Amino acid sequence: MAARRVFVISGAGLVAYHRHGSKLLGPFPFGADEDGRAEFARYLDRFPDEITHVVADVVEEEFREETVPHVLAWERGALMRARAARAFPGARYLHAARLGREPDGRRDDRVRLSAITRPETLAGWLAAMEERGVPLAGIHSPAMLTAPMLKAVGAVGEHVLVVSRQSGGGLRQTCFRGGKLRFSRLAALPHPAAGGHESHILAEIERTRRYLRNPGNLANLASRGSGASGDRLDVHVLSHGAPLEGLRRALAAHDADVNAKDGTGSAGGNDDEDTPARCRVVDLATVARRLGLRRWDGEASADRLFVHLLVAGHPPRNHYATPDQIRRHSAGRIGLALKAGSAVIAVGAGLFGGVVALEGVAARGHADTLAVHATLYERRYRAAQAALPSTPAEPVELERVVSAVNARQRRQADPVDVLAHLSQALADFPRVHIEALSWRTSDDPEAPVSAPGDDRTETRPSGHRPPHDSRRQFQAARFSARIEPFDGDYRAAIDTVRRLADALAAPSGVEHVRILSLPLELGSEHALTGAAGTTGEDATFEMRVTLRADVPDGTET
Repeated sequence: MAARRVFVISGAGLVAYHRHGSKLLGPFPFGADEDGRAEFARYLDRFPDEITHVVADVVEEEFREETVPHVLAWERGALMRARAARAFPGARYLHAARLGREPDGRRDDRVRLSAITRPETLAGWLAAMEERGVPLAGIHSPAMLTAPMLKAVGAVGEHVLVVSRQSGGGLRQTCFRGGKLRFSRLAALPHPAAGGHESHILAEIERTRRYLRNPGNLANLASRGSGASGDRLDVHVLSHGAPLEGLRRALAAHDADVNAKDGTGSAGGNDDEDTPARCRVVDLATVARRLGLRRWDGEASADRLFVHLLVAGHPPRNHYATPDQIRRHSAGRIGLALKAGSAVIAVGAGLFGGVVALEGVAARGHADTLAVHATLYERRYRAAQAALPSTPAEPVELERVVSAVNARQRRQADPVDVLAHLSQALADFPRVHIEALSWRTSDDPEAPVSAPGDDRTETRPSGHRPPHDSRRQFQAARFSARIEPFDGDYRAAIDTVRRLADALAAPSGVEHVRILSLPLELGSEHALTGAAGTTGEDATFEMRVTLRADVPDGTET
């Protein structure tokens, strides 16, 4: 959310600027005396809720450069804040910025530290704002706000000094090296009624040049144009109207005096943007137009440029304000973001609901169309069915009969599994010969099987039929066999029959194996006959084998 107003605080007082639509209104000054502060308090009582930026245009802003170890980005901020607190002990308003890395050695980080060492100039104004709950967005340094204006000023040299008059009556000089701010100083100017502003400005510029020529100073620039062009200090003085013309005349006279003394040429006073001059005067209206501020109201101070940067679309980040001071503004931004998110969700939900409603209407229309088609096809089917000749049974009943027959056919089995099982077992009993075999399938494992060669059936051992289970099926085989050759040893023959029964019962798919008769019945219910001293001519027996069979899918009906 863009700011609506900017307060420029200096030793002379406070100047307010307002943004109204695309226009920038102001200045509205408030003096540093009691009357000015009382008037400012009444003004805040009428307009307490507007988001506000503060520009601290004070003499007590100091700059230093130090090196700190190069660490990861998430640790660098805490390290630089700690170094700033150590460089300016007790200062409340601190700022640190990374300038780059050293070219050799450990390649430490070069950082710029700054602070407002005497905040008394700001304290009264900020206290009035805090008391009324004004949402403060940030406290900014005019020196740091000068950096985004370098391109509009036309400063393209390696070493640049931007000079501007401020509304508080001071002359601000801000030095850049490689496009990065190195330091800034605010010097006092005499009262306009005293005159001599041009010579005073040139004298301050020369004083700054001499300071920069000294070894060990922040910029450490060469002193004369005879050195490399990269060591030359390009000075850009911002002004407008009559002061602008006066500065140009003063620079021309200064250059003429220098030429007369040492016989060297100078580019002073040259306003050609393509050829950076040693000292040139730049019209504030031209800079403002390049920054997007279409109207310049004729003042010679540069405050409106700083204000425009703060109220235009994306203001620079806060420089000096503490987290407690910008808490209200941050909470307002979070609330605005939540409202915007809620609005987006509501709009999305509305759109989704509309889409679902449209899909529901389309689905109902499609269902109605299908119902009409179904009714039409049903009528056609009944008309075609009425035209067919009569049948002895309904089609549904025929379908059931056909399905039952198909199921029964699928359930029919053959004796291959039983015969294979017998053959595998008889391979170990070469004297056993099968004479006859009866076979059947059933869902009853005790279903009687007719005796081989006649119609006699065996009796059910349990005397009752087990419950029907359509998911089970069994194959039962009843066979008669003889042991040949037989030497009359019934004990050995009976042992052979029992071993055969065990062999038939061993596989996992066998439900049961039952011996129906032995070569020699030894039970008390059978009569034992024979002549002493004779040998039996054969040894016959009868046996039943029942296997579990797989039921094909779909045949349970």
